[in-house]
Amino acid sequence: MNFVKKNYPLFIFFLICFLYLFDSFFNIYLDSKRNIAFIIILFLIIFAYLYFKKFRVFILISAITILAFDTSFNLFFQDNFPNIKIKPLIKNSVQKSGLYINDWPYFKFKPNIIAKSYGDRGEDCLYEWKTDNLGFKNIEIKKNYEFIFLGNSYVEGLCAAIDETASYYLTKKNIPTYNLGVQGWSDKQAIKALRIINENKINFNGVIFGYLSNRFLREKNLLDLDKPVQGGGLGRVMEVELRGGKSFFVTREILQNIFMLDQNKFNWSREFSQVNLESFLKEKKVKLRDKYKDTEIPQYYIPPIIRLSEMANINFENNELIKISNKSILDLAKKLQFENKKFIIFHFAFRPDVFGHIIYEDGYICNTDYYEAVKIINENLKGVDYIYLDIFDEAVKLTEKWIENRDYSNFIWKYKDGHYSKLGNKLVADTIENYLNDGKMPTKEYLKFCN
Repeated sequence: MNFVKKNYPLFIFFLICFLYLFDSFFNIYLDSKRNIAFIIILFLIIFAYLYFKKFRVFILISAITILAFDTSFNLFFQDNFPNIKIKPLIKNSVQKSGLYINDWPYFKFKPNIIAKSYGDRGEDCLYEWKTDNLGFKNIEIKKNYEFIFLGNSYVEGLCAAIDETASYYLTKKNIPTYNLGVQGWSDKQAIKALRIINENKINFNGVIFGYLSNRFLREKNLLDLDKPVQGGGLGRVMEVELRGGKSFFVTREILQNIFMLDQNKFNWSREFSQVNLESFLKEKKVKLRDKYKDTEIPQYYIPPIIRLSEMANINFENNELIKISNKSILDLAKKLQFENKKFIIFHFAFRPDVFGHIIYEDGYICNTDYYEAVKIINENLKGVDYIYLDIFDEAVKLTEKWIENRDYSNFIWKYKDGHYSKLGNKLVADTIENYLNDGKMPTKEYLKFCN
């Protein structure tokens, strides 16, 4: 007992160390030289405290300074640094961007808040925008629209300013379109969100539904209605703001990012290093087109050989999540047909599918989830009125130009992120406009390789 009384500062120091570094001690990444150096330095500090009495005051003052900094951050600064994911000392003191509602779509952005991009999506994906009075990505709300654009982040325009979204460009082309897309939404969420339009007595003559391959996987987040989980971009935003699984200590969070989580950061130098396609793929069971055997492109852009559905063992013929998505889309199509309203499905082309179609031998596209999705759409909507549009062929042409000259003005996606660039969103709007005004359908040359 006397030992404890005499050395209580030591016990306080160890307690602070334990609280701050608990996760790091049990999960520390020992392949990192910096982590090992950090542990050695920590033990040297403890040794210095025990052996050199004159350092004890310095060590305790340092510990108190850190604790005071953490308390000040929690009380006064946490709302300014949402990406530092600590728990607030004062409950609900952080302004949340997400809105939790009692029924579909369960989650959305709050009205009139500033939404910011998060994480490492690349420098061309750093942006912010203000939600409208309903919580969506529009400059204003009118009472009458030609179309409501439904979907997830590709419709919302993730990484794009409000005046760079497809719905904005359509409106500028005298096709008034309301953007009802929200990042992270599933098909069922996106479609059920139409009730928000109806509740606010907004009139519209048709729906454009933004379709993506594999998005049906998100339906699993909402199967448990007692505890639904939001996925994708919006889910990540809410996770950051809720500080799930974090401590109250900002200093510990900083130390963890420096010494534990650095191995998970995107490696720009590796992923964007130029690699020769033939050399890089020589051990893969895939054949390159002769034209591209000597071509070098960033490793990050080389499309995968195995598709996501194969890795996830998805049976397209009997999958509960696909059935949920299909039923939602079919019900919407029937409802719009009954109301004599137009229904357009726009299928967004993914970057890996386009690159694979270009550089691999004929037939690659026929074995992708993109092509599987085309079949699912057509099979699901037999007997109802709908128009199917995509920009796959145009994406191929522009990407072939990019491979030749590396001019990113020809690139329809963001540099790192797979969402559409300003050019990509314009291309979407132009394709829809060409059909509505002139009846011009986009070509489907890519399908000639498939039976």
